[in-house]
Amino acid sequence: GPEPPAAGAAVGSTEESLEAIEKRHPIYVGDLLRMTPGVQVVPSGFGQRILMRGMGFQAYCNPSVFVDGMRVMNPDGDLDTFVNVQDIKAMEVYPRGGSVPVQFQTLEGCGSLVIWTGGRRPLLSGK
Repeated sequence: GPEPPAAGAAVGSTEESLEAIEKRHPIYVGDLLRMTPGVQVVPSGFGQRILMRGMGFQAYCNPSVFVDGMRVMNPDGDLDTFVNVQDIKAMEVYPRGGSVPVQFQTLEGCGSLVIWTGGRRPLLSGK
């Protein structure tokens, strides 16, 4: 399957390292994305909805979400229902359809959010 990005690798538009994630003391997944260009975090029923700037007339839309390389259906944009923020090791944010790597492209064209989990331990690089 797809490999998570190496520590410090600049993949896509925005990548959060483990250190950057831990410094924010996140409660919700949205806490990690609040300052990300092209991403809007809005309050929802029990947590937060993650929206990305759409193309054309769509102001904001629900991005496609991948966890550890597998697509997860995310009808309402609430990521906290299927991933615990404490488990996130790295994130890749692709706010526009055109910037998305082939393996994470979808027909919706709303951009993609790629989450890598596996517990809060340092990524081992192959160096």
